[in-house]
Amino acid sequence: MLWGIIFYTMEISCYFSAEIRHKQEKEADEFAAYLLVPEEELKKVRNIEIKDLAIFFGIPEEMVRLRLTIQREKRRSNT
Repeated sequence: MLWGIIFYTMEISCYFSAEIRHKQEKEADEFAAYLLVPEEELKKVRNIEIKDLAIFFGIPEEMVRLRLTIQREKRRSNT
C-alpha cells in the first residue's frame, strides 16, 4: 500500500513538473519571437510570405509563424 502511495505521488509530481516545463518553454519561445522579430520591424514588412520573412529575419519559419500568431492575438485582444 505504501509503495502505491509513493508511486502515485511521484507520478503526480512528474505530471505537474512536465506541465510547468511546457509552460516555461512556451514562454521562452514567445520571448525569443519578440526578441528576434521586434514589433516595429514587423510593421515594416507587410504582405510578405513566411519563408521570405524567415530569410529577412534570419530565423526558422516556425518562429515567424509563432510571432505572427502572437501579433494576431494581441490585435484581437485590443479590439
